[in-house]
Amino acid sequence: MVITWTDELATGHPEIDADHRILTGIIARLGTIIGTGEHEEIGDILCELTEYVTIHFSREEFMMQAVRYPDTEAHQLAHYEFFGNLSTFVFHYETGEVGLCQEILKYLSQWLLDHEAKEDKFLVNFWRAAQETAIGITVQESRLGCRPNPPGE
Repeated sequence: MVITWTDELATGHPEIDADHRILTGIIARLGTIIGTGEHEEIGDILCELTEYVTIHFSREEFMMQAVRYPDTEAHQLAHYEFFGNLSTFVFHYETGEVGLCQEILKYLSQWLLDHEAKEDKFLVNFWRAAQETAIGITVQESRLGCRPNPPGE
């Protein structure tokens, strides 16, 4: 099972949705390569996925800290577990266990689908509520990665 991006996966946060589109595309490319049986590119795609997952998880974790997201610990734990599993898959691939490719693909697709549909939507909904009640930071501030000093400081 390889997922493809649909509007149903959208969280409503432009940066998170852009990341999810990219991650979905990387996993789809991995599925295509696995389907052809030509495994030479799998290592490069797994490396690209690992790098982009790191960027994406950092973005989400910044958001969680910025709005004091109450489920931060559980959300981060899901990220750590995913990254650990991905690292294990990369290790097995690099040691010649190409037979795990279908298992890797199934896991990546299902995890991303479940995580986007549940945890990330909860996070973005909390983010929006924080924006509306002015307890968090603005989208512009999240893009800058900082929070300006309040007036008078």
